[in-house]
Amino acid sequence: MQAAVRSVRALPSRGWAAYNRGLTEAPLRTKVASACVIYGTGDVVVQKMQGMQQWDAPRTGRMLVYGAMWLSPFLHGWYRVLDVMVKGTGRTAAVQKIVLDQTFAATANMTMFHSINSYLETGSLNSVADRLRAKLWPTMLALWTIWPAVQYVNFTMVPLRQRVLVVNIVGVGWSMFLSYMGNTKTTPESLDAASRLVKRATAPNKALVN
Repeated sequence: MQAAVRSVRALPSRGWAAYNRGLTEAPLRTKVASACVIYGTGDVVVQKMQGMQQWDAPRTGRMLVYGAMWLSPFLHGWYRVLDVMVKGTGRTAAVQKIVLDQTFAATANMTMFHSINSYLETGSLNSVADRLRAKLWPTMLALWTIWPAVQYVNFTMVPLRQRVLVVNIVGVGWSMFLSYMGNTKTTPESLDAASRLVKRATAPNKALVN
């Protein structure tokens, strides 16, 4: 019995060790797998919160495509480029990295999210343009209320290879917000509901990186 208890207690440390081993041996594959779990789970949870009686698998699939095919590979390379562009881990370097991250990278990521989600849903480039006009700016405003603080911690305290993990931890709540934003009409009421959702969902996750 005691051996079983010790084994259960050891699971978190074993999981962490396995994750770090994956980052060393197959970093991109490990980050892609993490994104699939997070974005898939986030969408399923939001569908339940919205009271959907049946699982919308294509909707979840669109979230997985974004997380696995775009976000993880992009961030995998982006953080390396950022460390080359801005040297150091102090406050000044962190602020410089945040400015670059929250302008170029964040805009690229949110543009790709709405583009991928819209095109896979409708197959129309016109719908992509309409979606970007309606939702890109509100999404960016919500993003800037959360991610600068998260990235400050990321750039000052977290080793390079684990920064995507921090993004993914907070991304549990953020993926829920994106799922909601990407699959509802943009109205003042929906934006307010989405903002409440992301604040509630990311609060415990932000504590993990502080």
